[in-house]
Amino acid sequence: MQKKNDETEMTNTLADGMGVGSGSSRLRAWMELLRVPNLFTVPGDPIAGFLLANAGWLGVLTLRRTLYVAIASLFLYMAGLITNDLWDLGEDRRERPGRPIASGRIRPQTAITVAAVLFVLGIASAALAGFAPAVVAWTLMVVILAYNAGAKRVAVLGPLTMGLCRGLSLLMGAAAFGPDALLTPLVLVAAGGLTLYVASVTLIAAKETSGKAPGKRAWFPCWIVPLWLTVLGGVAPWSNSLTHFVSVVIALAAAIWVWRWSMATQRATRPEAVSLGVGRFLQGLLLLQASMAAMAMSIGIWVSLGLVLLVPVSMLVGRRFYAS
Repeated sequence: MQKKNDETEMTNTLADGMGVGSGSSRLRAWMELLRVPNLFTVPGDPIAGFLLANAGWLGVLTLRRTLYVAIASLFLYMAGLITNDLWDLGEDRRERPGRPIASGRIRPQTAITVAAVLFVLGIASAALAGFAPAVVAWTLMVVILAYNAGAKRVAVLGPLTMGLCRGLSLLMGAAAFGPDALLTPLVLVAAGGLTLYVASVTLIAAKETSGKAPGKRAWFPCWIVPLWLTVLGGVAPWSNSLTHFVSVVIALAAAIWVWRWSMATQRATRPEAVSLGVGRFLQGLLLLQASMAAMAMSIGIWVSLGLVLLVPVSMLVGRRFYAS
């Protein structure tokens, strides 16, 4: 019965790829490829970087720059996801034939075109924010391509490269305030901690289809988060007690969130269970971004609350689409 179901699913998949499927099925294929639940976690990186760099002051010009780098991060992230599947196309056809490109629901030529357009739009959007964010965006694109082209297959380099993509995204936001912001301790600690956190989650995701439990590596995020946020709080120029209180409360919530999913993931062996845990770790980025945003002045608190509200939205979408 299972074999018959698998064959039926494959037949439906191939039909979609030949144009037989409905418009909704093709839309779903793109949503699977772009891992929609994760997209909610992307703009918060440059927004947090920007707020940390300028202590929360937002004028018309700076607000516009923030929007430009937030949009740039989304374009570059989506382009990276598409090129990742393009580079893995041969492997996916053998081991994960249900993936959108491997199954034929999205043609490789179409995916290449869309990825190229997204990369161009990402660089262009960052350039609208200034020369410094454009340079960081170019660097981010190179790191994304390096990861997809082969760095991800190297034991330690792969996870660190993936983490660096997120760290650079935060730096792109800081650069929108000015190039000098890239050298401030607060921004550097924030980018470094974000890099290590995402690298640790990538290590867990590497075990997703192996049939083996992540084990001790599931606790890496749990160790990184409190240390990172403590150092970050130590170098933050607290403007008032309210920002301090909100940031600490959200930081504690983030630590509890990560601890809970470290517990749940350490013995998971089914790919679905590991994927769920990885998705939850990534959704925890919203809490971490919110804690960083709250370190800025009053506007940062409102931004942080908005990021927190995105957590249930991402979880709701995650019920229908895998995050990893």
